[in-house]
Amino acid sequence: VWREIKNVSGARKDVEIINAELQMLKDSREITVERLKMAETLIGGEGISEEMRGLLRDDKDEMSRLKEKLDAKESELASQKEIAKKVAYPILMTGGEILIGLGSFVLIIGVYFYFLNLMSQYVAFSPLNISDLIKYFN
Repeated sequence: VWREIKNVSGARKDVEIINAELQMLKDSREITVERLKMAETLIGGEGISEEMRGLLRDDKDEMSRLKEKLDAKESELASQKEIAKKVAYPILMTGGEILIGLGSFVLIIGVYFYFLNLMSQYVAFSPLNISDLIKYFN
């Protein structure tokens, strides 16, 4: 039980860490998208030399690759988060499942005592009565 509690608390910490990383990635992605938009606006504008347009295109290509990497990392972290959430927040038994379990336990105990009672009719002592056992062995 303690090991499970430790696993759950560790997984919940992992989920928190992944959430923080996802937020950082989201912020980085927003900045990258803004820079891409700005580069596209500047490339389309007038009064910029061809050399500057070439540098902006290179920067735009680099930002596009960075955005793709951020998207890939974000999807990877999202899948890790789903796995960690399954461990961190286990599915608990519902009331119906608990009642079925208790009913099964009571049924098994009842069947045990029923057969114990049947057996006591065919032996010299009753297994339910300790005093008969003591008399038998003395």
